[in-house]
Amino acid sequence: MPSDDREARDRDLTASSLYRNLATEPEPYHQSDRYRSYFLTQKNTWTTPYQSDRGTLLTHYSQIFDDKGEWLGTAVVDIDRTYLNDLLSGTVYKSGGKLILLSQSGAVIADPSAPVTDPTLTYQDIPELGAVWPSINPKVGGF
Repeated sequence: MPSDDREARDRDLTASSLYRNLATEPEPYHQSDRYRSYFLTQKNTWTTPYQSDRGTLLTHYSQIFDDKGEWLGTAVVDIDRTYLNDLLSGTVYKSGGKLILLSQSGAVIADPSAPVTDPTLTYQDIPELGAVWPSINPKVGGF
């Protein structure tokens, strides 16, 4: 690809809200709290929900390793909380329950049965989960 074409493509991607070049941030990305918290730990994890100019989002960090177990990098995806609530609001097996997505620490990520999902909700705010939460192993994550 000619250099001019590549530079134009990079400018278009950078201007897009779908792409952010972290190498151009004021603080180098490898010195940021985000890098230390979500990349260097080399663990798959969800952020707690946060407000953005695109709505309430959460981010999933999924680690990528080679066949020898060496860390290659991290795939990052931002997910709209409303979209997750819509996905989880479908019929549960024989209409006998409901689906709620929680972080490993017990923060509510998505709960379609809540009228408004408060970003500070935890499993403790859901009466049915209070009794079973201690028996859930937070070291075994989903996705």
